[in-house]
Amino acid sequence: MTYVTPATGVAGEGEDRQPMNDDELARRLADEAGAELVALRERRGFGDPKALRDEADAMSHRLLMKRLAETRPADAVLSEEGHDDQTRLASDRVWIVDPLDGTREYGEAGRTDWAVHVALWQRGQLVAGAVALPAQGVTLATDDPAAAAAEAARRPDPAGGQPQPGHRDGDGGGPAPRRRAGADGLGRREGGRGHPR
Repeated sequence: MTYVTPATGVAGEGEDRQPMNDDELARRLADEAGAELVALRERRGFGDPKALRDEADAMSHRLLMKRLAETRPADAVLSEEGHDDQTRLASDRVWIVDPLDGTREYGEAGRTDWAVHVALWQRGQLVAGAVALPAQGVTLATDDPAAAAAEAARRPDPAGGQPQPGHRDGDGGGPAPRRRAGADGLGRREGGRGHPR
């Protein structure tokens, strides 16, 4: 069992420790990376957007890789910003991360439509995940699916002013059609099963 500190999500000495499941870890990782991205924007400003974007992508990637190595060292990781380690193809558990989805938007003052994605694929299916929207103060995660569904239904789609796809409509019908996620191909699974490609 992995133990973590309540504040950081990583093992600590002499601190009150508690076990953390994969759902909670996905949220903590997305939140921590998101908080660091917000702080970096505040420190650097927008004078050099390319440098800001490059530093943000690299910083968030390093943080997520470090935290996953500390908390789930046996798991494989597929990151949009990292080298594709082919050992993930033989792994039963693969964390799929996009350290900064919406890199262009992140580098533009006033934009809040960027995110941190953290998900866990296990033996053919996605089992845990979180999407942090740090500039909006929102995280949608599998550790509280009811809250995530309510938040998604409440928020307008930035592209069209309609509720976000994927929520159930008010008449109890099925899920709305889903838009393609950011992070080109990170969350896609061929035929709905198999290893993340």
